[in-house]
Amino acid sequence: MTFSPQQITGSGSSILTLAAAPNLAQGTYNLSLSGTADNLAHTTAITMNVNSTRGDFTVALPADPSEVNPGGSEAIPANVAALNGFADVVNFGVTGLPDGRSSFFAPPTVRGLGSTNLNVRTDAGTAAGTYGITVNGTSGTLTRSANSTLVVILPGGQAPTADSVSPAGGSGQTQTFLSLARTRRAMPM
Repeated sequence: MTFSPQQITGSGSSILTLAAAPNLAQGTYNLSLSGTADNLAHTTAITMNVNSTRGDFTVALPADPSEVNPGGSEAIPANVAALNGFADVVNFGVTGLPDGRSSFFAPPTVRGLGSTNLNVRTDAGTAAGTYGITVNGTSGTLTRSANSTLVVILPGGQAPTADSVSPAGGSGQTQTFLSLARTRRAMPM
């Protein structure tokens, strides 16, 4: 809470500026203001309303799966959108990546709105497969998440797929088979 100016000589006015802490609960707060001069004191009541239009943000990842070969790398863009004037720093983390990989975000933080890349590098022994990944953006007490898919492709463009087969008539036990599907990718020239 600040006054500008802090003192008034004779008559005049001062502007009171109030700033709510980020964790202040939504609601109505009754405040009492006092002014003093020599032996005189006057008090007045004011009301401060804290509403829910505090800044927020969202995190978005590509809808299409990202592909990487064992021993390769892939940059997955993550976009941050600001809501209600959000301008704070967002830090990032990721879950769901395969074993045998390293990852980092570049840049490691975003202020307000912007984008970062999740850079994933797999080693030669990373298991081929489809991995559901979640990128978490955190700013203070806010955490927002986005989901996507990372596919580790076998050399030659093969990605494992799972097929479930049930016996005719629905009786018996369902079995799942792992098969290899060939994909075609354009290669830069």
